[in-house]
Amino acid sequence: HRRIRTLTADVREVCAYCREAGLLHVLNHPFQSFRWQKPLEAYLEDVLGLFTHVEGLNGCVPSAQNRAVSALCARAASEGRRLVQVGGSDAHTVGRVGSAYTEARAESAREFLDEIRAGRCSVGGRVFSTAALLADVYRNIWTYHARLCTGRGEAGSPAAYAVDAAVATACLPATLGGLPAAIVLGNQARQNAVSRCVLSALGSLDWGRLRLPAEA
Repeated sequence: HRRIRTLTADVREVCAYCREAGLLHVLNHPFQSFRWQKPLEAYLEDVLGLFTHVEGLNGCVPSAQNRAVSALCARAASEGRRLVQVGGSDAHTVGRVGSAYTEARAESAREFLDEIRAGRCSVGGRVFSTAALLADVYRNIWTYHARLCTGRGEAGSPAAYAVDAAVATACLPATLGGLPAAIVLGNQARQNAVSRCVLSALGSLDWGRLRLPAEA
């Protein structure tokens, strides 16, 4: 972990180190931050050149994004390129932990990771609705405010507690005005739009034009 922390400025260096060290590494929610910063073909060249495993089932992203990743994995397989799907809940609350998961037959943690590395695994679980995600967001917000009001905030000193309370109070009008909901709904809408575009583009993608390194 200490070594990887020194490499985080460049994902290529991180992946190279993981390959050299024999570490399983996975690209989570591949299209969540994709906003057409580059052509889809160039982005897929990067993804397929660096990763053999991607998150195909994420419990907290729109279903369209999971479908887009699954479609990418299926297209890669049809072209003879291995792209293994794993699953994860992406839980930010205790109640969501394990809602989506990766399943493999193993007797130990090491065997479990080896099975995933070899692609002998499957994904399962469910994706939570936008309404459920909003409920989690507001539940966390009000829990945080309640802890501040009872003097049990997360700060380690009275001065830090005062700063936390002041910032939370200043943000309260925006919270009551629906800013968290606007952020969540806007992000969900963007991810849905991008995922639908990716799904459409994958159908007409000329795979032969992708410049991909030979698989290890």
